[in-house]
Amino acid sequence: DKHGQSHFDNSIVADSKRRHVRLNIVNATREGTARPVHRPMVVVNEYKSGVFEMDSSRVFVDFYFLQKTLEMEAFERSGEDGELLRDDKGDPIIEPARCNEIVIRAAEGVELDDLFDAVLNCSRDFYLRHPDLPDTFGLATWQQRHETIINAVKNEKGLITFLFVVIGLVAFVMVATTFYNIVLEKTRDIGVLRALGASRSGVASVFLGYGLAIGIVGSLLGFAAAVAVVTHLNEIQFWMANHLGESVFYVACGLIGALLGCAAGVILARFSKGHAFWIGWCTPVMLLVSIVIACIVLWQYADIRSWLNSNIQFVMWDPRIYLFDRIPDKVSYDEAAWIMLGAILSSVIGALIPAIVAARVDPIEALRYE
Repeated sequence: DKHGQSHFDNSIVADSKRRHVRLNIVNATREGTARPVHRPMVVVNEYKSGVFEMDSSRVFVDFYFLQKTLEMEAFERSGEDGELLRDDKGDPIIEPARCNEIVIRAAEGVELDDLFDAVLNCSRDFYLRHPDLPDTFGLATWQQRHETIINAVKNEKGLITFLFVVIGLVAFVMVATTFYNIVLEKTRDIGVLRALGASRSGVASVFLGYGLAIGIVGSLLGFAAAVAVVTHLNEIQFWMANHLGESVFYVACGLIGALLGCAAGVILARFSKGHAFWIGWCTPVMLLVSIVIACIVLWQYADIRSWLNSNIQFVMWDPRIYLFDRIPDKVSYDEAAWIMLGAILSSVIGALIPAIVAARVDPIEALRYE
């Protein structure tokens, strides 16, 4: 990896076959002094967890190799005079091997809480069998370790839910005002229907049906657009971070070409009678020509394309801030269903008040309505 933790300094030298790494470890010796240790190593594989903080700051080496290099393996305890300390039986006192942290991964299908309880019970049994050892054991799940970030995400999710509620209220008001205006414009038609024998509930059902149709169609279209965007968020992010500059260049050239074509069409139209003909042909032709020229320029001059993409870009997801290197692109269909149901209810409830107003229209007064 290019980066290291506070006690790692990795310098990578690439050759034609493999990558060599010099692993520099600052070792705290048993005497309490710091001693740098250098170990040449070879990169044999790559690992990506998806967590930016971990992938950018850690390398994996053999556990026992690192334990020995850091002098954390088992050793025989000695006194201040250098002689080995022995127990009552005359055997050397051996300090057990140590490590700072052990990461345990659950098997497929095992719940995180079950794994936590199993490891906790094992640790308790271990300390019951070794009461002389200091209890320095700490246990935490990945959710507890990243509790701050998870709580921040939950708060953001709650804020988005609140915004959805506000949007639902706005939809309710818009549907209500729109349908109320329709009732005012169609008052005479409503009077005709009532005079022909339409019931109050029948008139109200027309407007409620319209509200329900608007809610269903709008929810389905919104859901389809949301799924299409959310499932391609990382592709959109990649395009905006790497190809936005050249895309803006194409659009700008197209607009300039369209304006030049429109201007040329106006000028040619002054000398002929076919105003619409010249403007209608010059504008798309110049638009196409300008885009072709833009493509040729960017294909021939890679430096221009590189400069555009490096200076005109938008990165909406910084992994250094959001911890993960990819944008979450999973759709929660259960939550989406509840949101769609809320949108449909907002449309129906918004149409309810105008429907009641329409149902209460007096047919005699409605026929005289102008």
